[in-house]
Amino acid sequence: MNTQSIDRGPFLMKQLLSVFLLCAAMYIPLANANPSASPLLATMKELQAEATAIEEQISKAQAESAEYEGGLIKNTIDQRIAVLKLTKSLVDQRIVAIRTGAKMKTQAPASAPDSEVAASAASEIESLDKRIEKTRADADQYNGGLIKATLESTVATMQSTRAMVDQRRLTAKFGLGLAQAPAGEGASAKTSPSSSGSSAKPKEAKAPAANEQIIVVTLEDKRFSKKKYGHGIYFNLAFTAVGLEKPARAIKGSLVLNDLFGEKIMSIGWPLDDPTSPGETKRERDTGFDYNQFKDEHQRIRDAKTENLTATYRVDSIIYEDGTRVDF
Repeated sequence: MNTQSIDRGPFLMKQLLSVFLLCAAMYIPLANANPSASPLLATMKELQAEATAIEEQISKAQAESAEYEGGLIKNTIDQRIAVLKLTKSLVDQRIVAIRTGAKMKTQAPASAPDSEVAASAASEIESLDKRIEKTRADADQYNGGLIKATLESTVATMQSTRAMVDQRRLTAKFGLGLAQAPAGEGASAKTSPSSSGSSAKPKEAKAPAANEQIIVVTLEDKRFSKKKYGHGIYFNLAFTAVGLEKPARAIKGSLVLNDLFGEKIMSIGWPLDDPTSPGETKRERDTGFDYNQFKDEHQRIRDAKTENLTATYRVDSIIYEDGTRVDF
């Protein structure tokens, strides 16, 4: 029986070519895949964790606010809630942008990630947390009274500052844009019929400057006094050195009087000449300024109820007991 040899060369070449084409078809989609998909997924998980944490802070702050019917502490807590809601809006917008691949609708003037700013803000938050914990512990030593109220007001102010610093941290870490306030959640930006349906952007919450966090002021009372040769506006004030690094011999600065929205009405040069230790509270009674009926800011202070005014203290210079000095 004769056998005929079969040339398998072309057959094998066809098989090898088929395998090559199949591998190429599988490789091309992988090669064209977005190389940043994995980092974006990690960023998404971080943002979701931040959003959950912020939501918990909002719920906690709302519960705290519900404990008060009015007054300075409630107003300060409500300001913190507004900052937290804006931060949540920024984070949610970035999450949606990553999910859909869409660009951010709005961008802050400088929204590029900045690791140094984020690290600095994180360090500042850590310091604030320690001060909040200490001040809260001091307040818990009292069952009531003026001292406890002052310390609780200080805690509320530092928590509000913390919310603004955390917004700065997240903006720097993730390069968040400036979001529009969600409808129905206290959006304060006004619109006009001629705006063609577009809404104004709310201002980004601004954290207090460093020299405004050293001394926390509590405005305890305000009165207008008529005198024979002139009138005056007088205050009862408590100054608490929450951010003082070491004992001070004297502090030079200004008392800034604001409305409920934190808008400045007027400022007064107000030195603190007595030695002050970190965490110490100094009280001043019946001190103020001569009233001028022709000045609008004087009229506003006179007519405003005490609970509708807030005060901050802006430090200009500190002379410490060890002889050193710092100027702002």
